[in-house]
Amino acid sequence: MPIIKQIPFKGRFEILIDYILKGASKDEDFTIFRNTKSEGVDRDTVVTSFIENDKYRKRVRTRCQHIVLSWHYNSNPSSEALWKLTNEFLRLRGMDSCVVFGKYHSDSKSKCGHIHLAVSQNLYLQDKSVRISKKELIDQNIALEKMQQREFPELNDSLVFIKPRAKEQEPYKKTNKKHRVNKLIDILNGLADTAKSLKHLHELIDQHSDLEAYSRGNTRYYGVWFGKEKYRIKKFISPERYSALERLELMREVMERSEREYGQENSLTR
Repeated sequence: MPIIKQIPFKGRFEILIDYILKGASKDEDFTIFRNTKSEGVDRDTVVTSFIENDKYRKRVRTRCQHIVLSWHYNSNPSSEALWKLTNEFLRLRGMDSCVVFGKYHSDSKSKCGHIHLAVSQNLYLQDKSVRISKKELIDQNIALEKMQQREFPELNDSLVFIKPRAKEQEPYKKTNKKHRVNKLIDILNGLADTAKSLKHLHELIDQHSDLEAYSRGNTRYYGVWFGKEKYRIKKFISPERYSALERLELMREVMERSEREYGQENSLTR
């Protein structure tokens, strides 16, 4: 499933809509809308739709949600995938009953594709909002990911909540014959326990006096030198730890990219 970032938006609707339109590379890029005035998706129609719906908001404090659905750079979702996954996300969240406008953006630096959505906080022409508990949120994310895994297996690099299959993981285990390997396993798993992402793990490896990273192809941290021997990093960290770090790394990339992209928007969404 895509990494999901949700930011309460309290500024003017024009600013968020203009940002979404400006970031799209082409007019014909993927576009989605719900409950807008007429079937038009031109800028003024969309802005007017949000403003008119906002008049019904009384007790609901937040005006709008700015939501980013982002896929891993190795994933290239088709138009069908974008359409089905975004619609399923809105359905699961109950946001298909809100005013919605969104377009697909492509990051030229990270190569990650992502959708920016503007979603009214209040339901269409109502003074009610969607309320979701943390447990419901996780359950919905898992349901969305299972749907993606079932219908679009080519996007498996973007799995966040579903762990990779065990056969895709290289097992690690200690041995009674090689004390050096046992020590390396303890060191790498200790660093993995401390790390907050794969990038952080790599920084910890660089700082460790007994380890020196080596690369293979485009993979800078493919393995480590430990003494006079080379060892592949992923082989000696437990699959559960490594999978968790991969998911955290995806989230870190999205957060950093969002901060770069938004620029002035940081002041608009707080």
